[in-house]
Amino acid sequence: MERGRGSQPIGGLIRETLDTLRNKVMTQDGSSEKPNPSETDASETSLPMQTGTQLGEHGSAMRRNSLAIVATASETNLQHDPARLLTPSMRSSLATTWNDASDEHGWNGSVIRYELNRPRTAGEVVEAIDIAEASLLPMSKREVLSELARVRAMTVSRDISMDLQLVLAAYADELMKYPADAVREVLRGWPRDEKFWPSMSELTARLNRLVAPRHALLDGLRRGYLAPEISPAWIAPKPVTDEERAEVEAMLAEYGIITDETGRVRAIEQEPLTPQKRREVAAQARNFKLLPPDDPRVLARLREMEEPPAR
Repeated sequence: MERGRGSQPIGGLIRETLDTLRNKVMTQDGSSEKPNPSETDASETSLPMQTGTQLGEHGSAMRRNSLAIVATASETNLQHDPARLLTPSMRSSLATTWNDASDEHGWNGSVIRYELNRPRTAGEVVEAIDIAEASLLPMSKREVLSELARVRAMTVSRDISMDLQLVLAAYADELMKYPADAVREVLRGWPRDEKFWPSMSELTARLNRLVAPRHALLDGLRRGYLAPEISPAWIAPKPVTDEERAEVEAMLAEYGIITDETGRVRAIEQEPLTPQKRREVAAQARNFKLLPPDDPRVLARLREMEEPPAR
């Protein structure tokens, strides 16, 4: 394969760099022994707990359940409406605001804000927050380095004078701030769409778009339910007394407006037609006729309608 001008040979250099970085990760605690993979992944994928909210600790039953829910969630739900991962009752308590994004395939909107529109129990909110937190867990540093090495091997790089170990380590530190599935999708898709090694800003632009709905869900759950504020100047209306109601009904009756037994007003035209009323309507219909188009009154009215209004 012909290399692009200024590109850096890959091959063994990538493997050597990746092995070196892995060794650094494994010996950060001062031990030269190879760590247990399960222990390494657990320590590297756990996020610091947020203050003010008691969530399920890593390895707890709540966290295991949250991780199982996230693991079986569809890509569409995670990237567009992560509230679908919650219970139906919790999901129905969230008001959503969507953006109106689109791409080459058509409409591609996602939720940009969640609000609890009714109070929920503390237990329900804690479980929902734990699911939202679990959806944001990053992959281990070892996995990030492997994915970056894969992208490096499949793209053309122009930074031939840079230390490859430093480049991959710096990228890994930034990518570990994002969820594992989003990082994997962006890095796996990059060589299919792009020729050159990506800048960090290009990767974060794609990542931020994918994870924004998850952060919106977490923010909305942490805010909790906020009851509508009532102005202190607002005064509740007094209950209507029977005397006041009778006075209003008498006033309406003077104009022929009648209320039914529930107090609702019944329009006059909906009153039943009596035989006398039918005869009156029939007489009016017999006497009614349209004026001919050439009638002077019709022509005068047409001229008035055509004249511009006086200023």
